[in-house]
Amino acid sequence: MFICYNGHGYRKELVSMKSYLKIAPSYIKKYRSRSVAILLSMILSASLIIGVGTLSKSAREENINQTRKELGDLHAAYKDINKNQLDIIRKNKAVEKIGLSSYYGGSDPNFKLAMNLEKVDQNYISMYDPKIIKGRFPSKVGEIALEEWVMKNLQMKPTVGQKFSIKLCEKKELETYTVVGILKDIPSNKSMGAAEGYLALDKESLNEVNAYVKFDEKSNILKNIDRLSGELSIPKNKIGKNSMLIELIGKGEYIDYDVIKLALILALVGGIVIYSIFNISILQRISDYGIIKALGGTSRQIFNLVLFELFLLSLISIPIGTAGGLLTARLLSSVSGGLFTEGQVHIKHIIISKSSIFLFIAVIFAVILIISFKIFYTIKKISSIEAIRKNIDKEEIKNKNIFHDKVLIEQFGISKVVLLKNIFRNKKGFYTTVICMSLGSIIFIVSNFQNVLYKKQDEIFLRNSGMNCDFKITLNFPHYLSEGISDEQLKEIKKLKGVKEGKSVQVLYSRMAIDKDQIGIPEYFKRRNESGYIKTVLKGLLTKNKEGRYTLKQTVFGYDDSSLKDLKDYLAEGEIDVDRMKKGDTALILIPKPGIEMGMESMKGMKTLNIKVGDKVKIRFRKDGEISEEFFKMEDKGEYVEKEFTVGGIIEDNTQHMDVYADECGSLILSQDKFKEMTGFKNYQIVDVNKVKNEDENKLYDDIVKISSRTPGTVVRSFYKEIKEEQVSTDREFAFRYAIVAILFLISVINILNTISYNLTSRSKEFGMMRAIGMTDREFKNMIGFEGILYGIISGITSFVGGLIGQVTLFEHLKPVLTNPQFTIQWGNYILSVCMNIFIGYIVTYIPSRKIKKLSIVESISAVE
Repeated sequence: MFICYNGHGYRKELVSMKSYLKIAPSYIKKYRSRSVAILLSMILSASLIIGVGTLSKSAREENINQTRKELGDLHAAYKDINKNQLDIIRKNKAVEKIGLSSYYGGSDPNFKLAMNLEKVDQNYISMYDPKIIKGRFPSKVGEIALEEWVMKNLQMKPTVGQKFSIKLCEKKELETYTVVGILKDIPSNKSMGAAEGYLALDKESLNEVNAYVKFDEKSNILKNIDRLSGELSIPKNKIGKNSMLIELIGKGEYIDYDVIKLALILALVGGIVIYSIFNISILQRISDYGIIKALGGTSRQIFNLVLFELFLLSLISIPIGTAGGLLTARLLSSVSGGLFTEGQVHIKHIIISKSSIFLFIAVIFAVILIISFKIFYTIKKISSIEAIRKNIDKEEIKNKNIFHDKVLIEQFGISKVVLLKNIFRNKKGFYTTVICMSLGSIIFIVSNFQNVLYKKQDEIFLRNSGMNCDFKITLNFPHYLSEGISDEQLKEIKKLKGVKEGKSVQVLYSRMAIDKDQIGIPEYFKRRNESGYIKTVLKGLLTKNKEGRYTLKQTVFGYDDSSLKDLKDYLAEGEIDVDRMKKGDTALILIPKPGIEMGMESMKGMKTLNIKVGDKVKIRFRKDGEISEEFFKMEDKGEYVEKEFTVGGIIEDNTQHMDVYADECGSLILSQDKFKEMTGFKNYQIVDVNKVKNEDENKLYDDIVKISSRTPGTVVRSFYKEIKEEQVSTDREFAFRYAIVAILFLISVINILNTISYNLTSRSKEFGMMRAIGMTDREFKNMIGFEGILYGIISGITSFVGGLIGQVTLFEHLKPVLTNPQFTIQWGNYILSVCMNIFIGYIVTYIPSRKIKKLSIVESISAVE
């Protein structure tokens, strides 16, 4: 038998599923406001967990698609293969697609643009997914397709059908082609300044080609690459792997622990709120459970009743929450792409994350079980009479109190002293309320601090990627580093209408002598020495010489005053004293953090070189600045100059890069005056140009190209659109983070309102008696307002302390992987959080106080909780 509540009273029924189906809905209806609050918390929690998981899965898939476009939809490249080897590739069952290319020739050094011509087939072009802006792909001899940015540098109009002539190194005469297609810029080519022209490939007439292979992605791609390499019998240096794409594909079922952490935090917050709301509901209905127990009901039956009630609410919340999560993912898809991937992506298709749905269901059932077991043990350990009287976990009022009554009464009045005593009587409830109120503010403060750090890092990353200006002029593949943009050309560019500023940089390839004890991380240099380009072209980044010392290949940059000041965001130690650098032999040295690079996470925060501020460093460079393959491999013969500098500052990254040589570690940055004095070179290899806002980009682009093209080999690239898109994407990403914080804050407010509302309504008798002995409505309003403000002040102080602790913890966690991070305190956020807590405290007490105030004194005194 079971005693059940039917909405009007209690009666005996047989314990069955049918009984629970009748009883549980009755309790849901009786405590409608609490049930709605629990249901809303479940739905909001589900929307966040499922929404974040779905966005993460969608972003990872979009990241794979974007990587295909940027690096090619291929897994391996096999160079210089013959027809027989090509037949082996074609017969391989694991091969899904083959693209072919053959190097045709490179431009003469005196040609206006350094570029290569490649013969390619349709499959090769399709692997890079370039969009045809105008025309078509080349299909026969004498036809060519060019990227839009390449045509800009060739000063050609963006039209098909025109003739294009080029002098190639290997050819004696000019070759002329008809432009049949204009391609949208290929990101990898444009970022490196690699100008390419695409010709039609005649497969039958070629003896050797490069084969670009895409394997079945359901198979083991790396094993297939190695297996095919063995069948072809070609050396490793002629095999290339699209490692980034392969890694991303391999992570299709990869568990993103950062996303899991975020989902668990959301689940924890949601679970705490659900538990807190139902816990208050328990206090309200504990007398009902006491009556059930007194009339013969068991603790296990009450456990089943609570479990079934929450199970019904969860059944309602799961489908609604899932729909809410998908809606959240759809609404936030445009602003959250870069949050779950290393680069920025635009989510076009939503892919449902089943694991997130299962996680939410698991969390909900875990919370349900915890609540049900708590009820079970609470009911089991107390008598029916205690339950009916609601005597659970209540502390007796002691004579000795932390408050000195006489002093407090004089300062605040008797009503406020009674109020303080009642608040601190239930310390557990008081602490819970304060934690709930301050938790949202702490999340807000820490999230804002994280956004400040990430925004600065995004700006640094953008500058490091080469997109640190609207237009970048570079000298590609010069024979001598004395070549470049002249002072006269630089002045002309600066005088162009619409130019805001022009910054110039000089480049010198050199070598630095270091001792063994100056090598901070030997493993770093070992890995770099084994990487493709450094191994084959440079024959190593760090090499040991006959004397037992080491030679580090590095670059010396000559920066103008403005560019030197831009390095302040990268400064880890020392200072950037421009005057001192111009007058003396003082330099900045680049010592990067290897932990940021792929595969070197274990080295986070370590220094690659043991060089300190004040140390002396020596470099050697060719007096004539000649560049050759022999120079790269240190096999050249020529006159060298040796120079010593004092390290004035250490930077963790650089705004300029020259991908041809080694500029990633140990590079020196000099003032331009000192650079010119040391080398005698006057021209510039890099010029960064920024335009005036709202100025015509295309017109300015053409004018810059006209001036810079007077120096053969110069390339001009416009990054104005890319920078703008990146900034918009970053702003959207931060909007997503703020949206998550706002929803968490909303969930905590629901809990706060529920908790304080119960605390006040449960004291209706007390308020009724105080009004009966003469308390006016104004005094009652002030007393309740004082309670809300008191909660707000204490929560504000807790938020302040918790925010500081959170900031310090986050900063120490992120510091090893960030470039020169700065710890800052956004005082405005702290002041805002304190004010918000006080405001929320006042509002959440004001709302239930109106309900109590409407009751007559008799109704208040006789009120049943």
